[in-house]
Amino acid sequence: MIRGLYTAASGMLAGQRRQEVLTNNLNNAHTVGYKSDEQALRSFPEMLILRMRELQGVEVDNTSVPTSRGAVPIGPLSGGVYTHEIIPQFATGPITYTNNPFDVAIAQDLKHDDGRVANLFFSVRTANGDTLYTRDGRWMTNAAGQLATYSGDLVLDQNGNPIEVDGRELQIQADGFITLTNADDPADVDFVQLGLVMVENPSSLLVKAENGYFRTVDGQALAPIDPADPAMEGWHFTVAQGAIEESNVDVTKVMTQMVESFRYYEANQRVLQATDRTLEKAVTEIGRV
Repeated sequence: MIRGLYTAASGMLAGQRRQEVLTNNLNNAHTVGYKSDEQALRSFPEMLILRMRELQGVEVDNTSVPTSRGAVPIGPLSGGVYTHEIIPQFATGPITYTNNPFDVAIAQDLKHDDGRVANLFFSVRTANGDTLYTRDGRWMTNAAGQLATYSGDLVLDQNGNPIEVDGRELQIQADGFITLTNADDPADVDFVQLGLVMVENPSSLLVKAENGYFRTVDGQALAPIDPADPAMEGWHFTVAQGAIEESNVDVTKVMTQMVESFRYYEANQRVLQATDRTLEKAVTEIGRV
């Protein structure tokens, strides 16, 4: 019965953690570029239960004498479940068009002609020099005339350098190719390739960081793609200027999951309470017999 308490308690803890994950998803339902999380549960290893020193009667001089027969297997016992990991879901969120030239969205993730898929991310450099990745394309120019996020982090080009806007007109093509035109001199034009990184299995390579960013598991920076590279032949994607990618949280689904999580927690709580009452009876009533 004591083991039953532990099993029910582990289920309650897993249910509580799931409720926290779902609440965080709901809180970020309107966060641009946010990727929802899913909880992965795993059961504790099963334990083999044995009945130790089972006594068996042996006839000695017409008298039954108890002797030990050793351990007798009863069967396996599960130890309950626990939260193994929290996995971000990288499905593309709804695209909203704002007509702001400094809003950029990855409207279509990478897809190959042979059916393979991958995810794209913008590269940014934080104030401490780390290169991180995001789907939030709400940008602006900082005091130095560089393209930056709302958090003040620098948006990087294909070579890992900040993009110098300097008051010029910004145009971004569907392949991430940027044209910077001097409004006073239309012949003064610079061309830059947006720093887009390709991740074929983001769930195993990327983890969430601060401000809605992602970082690699090993902390190493990823090499941006070059759409003109022959290795990119067959891959297709779309970058949309004047648009943002909304959160991919499905509010209706999350609300349903929260109810399920509450019922799951409640069921384990009742098992724990029932086990506790059984132990109470064993101590207060059976012990008097």
